[in-house]
Amino acid sequence: MGTAYTPGLTISSGTMITKQRRLPLKGQVLVNVGDRVTADTVVARTDIPGVIQTIKVAEHLGLEPPEAIAALTIREGDKVEPGQAVAISKSFFGLFKSECKTPFGGTVELISHATGHVGVRMKSSPVEVAAYVDGTIAEVLGND
Repeated sequence: MGTAYTPGLTISSGTMITKQRRLPLKGQVLVNVGDRVTADTVVARTDIPGVIQTIKVAEHLGLEPPEAIAALTIREGDKVEPGQAVAISKSFFGLFKSECKTPFGGTVELISHATGHVGVRMKSSPVEVAAYVDGTIAEVLGND
């Protein structure tokens, strides 16, 4: 491995480095002003919401949107697991039953009465920001 020499370069032990660490969304700041941190100390944390996946319930069951909404077995805010029936339709005097199952898990975020679709938000992804340098916390921004 080669070495590098830069003429005039000096290293000073009293050099102050100021670094800002920001989250992509509002989150939780885990440190306070004056705290000592190491490079791998997590200073802030947040969750990035998952994407919304659509279940086309009306099309799957062959129903009009109002009929599909009436066949739902879930409500907004409910948690669903992969393979869970979100709607059940009975036909021919209750002798035949059709189910619409979700292929993914998450939280039911929207139910469209106009289209008969159900929107399921997938699991969120955690994001943590580390200090990346040893030092002392000088300022905390937006901790509200």
